[in-house]
Amino acid sequence: MTREQGQETAKGQEFGASDSTATPPLEETDPGVGPTSPPTPGAERPTLGPLKPTPGSSLSTHSPVELVSGAAQDQDGNEVDLPDLRTLQLADAVVATQLGSQLGKKARQVLAYLNRIRSLDYEAYTVPVGYGQISVAAGVDADYLRRKVLPKLAMLGLIGIARKSLEGTIYHLPYGSDYVRVVTSELIGNEKRVSPMERAATHESSEQSAVIPQWIDRERWGWLSPESIQRLVEKAGSEARAKEKLDIIVYNETHGALEQRVRNRRSVLAHYLASPQAEIWPNDNGFETLEIRQASLDRDRARREKALAEEALLARQEADRTRFLSSLSEAQLRWLKKRAKRQVDGRPESKFLQSRYPLYKVEEDKLVREWMDRAAYGENVPETEEEPSQ
Repeated sequence: MTREQGQETAKGQEFGASDSTATPPLEETDPGVGPTSPPTPGAERPTLGPLKPTPGSSLSTHSPVELVSGAAQDQDGNEVDLPDLRTLQLADAVVATQLGSQLGKKARQVLAYLNRIRSLDYEAYTVPVGYGQISVAAGVDADYLRRKVLPKLAMLGLIGIARKSLEGTIYHLPYGSDYVRVVTSELIGNEKRVSPMERAATHESSEQSAVIPQWIDRERWGWLSPESIQRLVEKAGSEARAKEKLDIIVYNETHGALEQRVRNRRSVLAHYLASPQAEIWPNDNGFETLEIRQASLDRDRARREKALAEEALLARQEADRTRFLSSLSEAQLRWLKKRAKRQVDGRPESKFLQSRYPLYKVEEDKLVREWMDRAAYGENVPETEEEPSQ
């Protein structure tokens, strides 16, 4: 028996495994990296391509993880029940360990937390969760979480965003639960247990998230306490104005002069709440405040009312004109047409027109409006060519 075989046998006996259940040696393959195709949602074990061994490592005899079913012992000699990991082969565990080596401590903490809050109905997805809740549960600053940790996990293909809503973000976890636990080092040697204090902190964070009002962006401001929210509303004057203050802080992070931009929204909000004279204004004119929005609404409403009034006036005038013309006799109507024709024909400029009909109709309309006004004073439209008395 070679030295390598002896090491494998000793390790198998240490974890209580027989020769028949020992992990088979890894076959030599062409170098390659990572998955050959995206894993299907909810899959316990992703489809992996050939592995590329790192220099100085032996995948068959010096693997960082020994995965079997049954009981194992921790560093203190206590038995630890490991889950049934027969679906996670040694090759996958090596890839997961190498993938986890690319993550920092905070990224592994965040990934481990997301792995623990998988949906009961859809294992490949988490329950809705906000930045603030992840920040508290994983012990990572919210800004650092948003700018560094989550993009890193997404770049490595460990998470994706399935849906965003007011309740929070649902993350897609393409790898199975056991695979992710190896990535986060939770199954190396012994399984990491969630302490009662961590469970209490998670529960408290969940309860805090549940009492956050709907008008607050939970991904940006989910870490706010109920007391801070109440103080914000009291100082701003209303929930609408409190929401505007939060929106302005976020807006000022990317707008205005560089020296005026917000670099720490937490400190800006704390200064606003602590200083009675402090105020929050947009860095430029691109932000529509409540006052500007109200002024725009009032202006638009005035324009609509003016248009409706003008339309009603035109409709009333047209109805009066129709009623006036219907009251005239045929002789009076002929008089209006002849009068309009005579006045147009008497103009020198009309002689150069090929058709004078448009001018006739314009002049006739003027005469109708004139005689409508005259009729209000008791005058009647003539029926003959005689001029009316002045």
